[in-house]
Amino acid sequence: MRVDPEKAPPAPERIPATAHGLPLISALILSVVAGVVAIIGSVAVVRGTMPNSTKAAISVLSLVAFLVMAYALIQLLLAVIATAGERRWFARQVSERRQGDRARKPKS
Repeated sequence: MRVDPEKAPPAPERIPATAHGLPLISALILSVVAGVVAIIGSVAVVRGTMPNSTKAAISVLSLVAFLVMAYALIQLLLAVIATAGERRWFARQVSERRQGDRARKPKS
């Protein structure tokens, strides 16, 4: 059985690969929150008006918050790069579409 090329369904368009990390907004929020926690914890440790065990706990919390902030900033950078790549891909797809007489004819 032979399929008529004019009646065949159009081939689906390829979509760009999506990023597998954090989305842009989530990475931004996580980095800001972790940065605020790290700063507040560091200031609390430097002031030193609490017992040593509390200082140790807050300093560990500040260190973990700093590491989370570093991770979130890396994910933010990767999300920005992925977003820019998808924008460029979409712009190229739109610019390659030809209209009217210049439109590409299907291969027979």
